[in-house]
Amino acid sequence: MDDTEITYEWPDNYPEEVPPEDSIPAKGIAYRFVKKIPPDENDFLMSREEVPDRNLETEIDIARSYGVSLFTKPEALEKKRRYHPLSKIVFGTLVPELGKMSKKPSRRKHFTLWKCCNSKPHLHINKELKTK
Repeated sequence: MDDTEITYEWPDNYPEEVPPEDSIPAKGIAYRFVKKIPPDENDFLMSREEVPDRNLETEIDIARSYGVSLFTKPEALEKKRRYHPLSKIVFGTLVPELGKMSKKPSRRKHFTLWKCCNSKPHLHINKELKTK
């Protein structure tokens, strides 16, 4: 199936501007902190579910809060290890059927995945990255 043939159904709680207009179908390698191996759906919650009292000031911050934080490089997560000392790092390949993602990762190699209805990223991002 071509990426342009996918009809996404978004959760009812997404505002009209989520995902952003410039987002693209999910693809590529992604890394994430999880609490357990194998990860489950609770390891891929929206940012606003993980940190509900986060101060969101800009439109893009609000839009990102409806997504899942992922990274393009494992080194980017290692820099954040002090905030997640007991977490594991998993990786895997995103597929368009999971939803849409930010067009370009930040300079910190961070990007957002906006999950469509019935999306199960834990079935794709679930290989443990062994760290030292």
